[in-house]
Amino acid sequence: AALVAVRARLERFRLAGDPADLDGAHSTLRAIARQRLKPRDQAELLVAQGLALYLGEAFGGAAEVFDSALARVGFLGPGERDRLLEWWALALDREAQLLPAGRRSAVYDRVAVRMGQEVRDNPASVPANFWLASASRGAGDVDRAWDTAMAAWVRVPIDLPGAQTLRQDLDRLIADGLIPERARQRPRPEW
Repeated sequence: AALVAVRARLERFRLAGDPADLDGAHSTLRAIARQRLKPRDQAELLVAQGLALYLGEAFGGAAEVFDSALARVGFLGPGERDRLLEWWALALDREAQLLPAGRRSAVYDRVAVRMGQEVRDNPASVPANFWLASASRGAGDVDRAWDTAMAAWVRVPIDLPGAQTLRQDLDRLIADGLIPERARQRPRPEW
């Protein structure tokens, strides 16, 4: 019951931005007796802790907690893995944006490595396909980003939930990021 209350407070904070909701969620999380929880509830607790950190803008810490939750995803429903992957990657993306430009590529490399493995394990994973392309771009590998974006179009069936959004996101990534970057990197032919 406490976990449900925490998730509700976190959602209220996300929608309304009242710091009392975030503070209340943190207080409740600290009071939960982790050792008495069943494995599924322990996984849910990790998800709630990660969300609380993310909403509190502790993005690196949130990513680490989401990573721990991913190790327990067998205790959660099948859709939770993709949701957790998305939150993990979003947290690392936000963390990278706060870093100096020279340190960002290491964070994006981490995301690309993880998402590459996820795509090998589940080729139709919507977040893994998007973040593999996006993180490759963030790591400075524009050619791999291009290739993985093209591959995502083939790997993810159009009727899969989230596929339409993935295609729109990939279109935006390609049109706004990859095409201009590839054009800058390729020398113009001399006529």
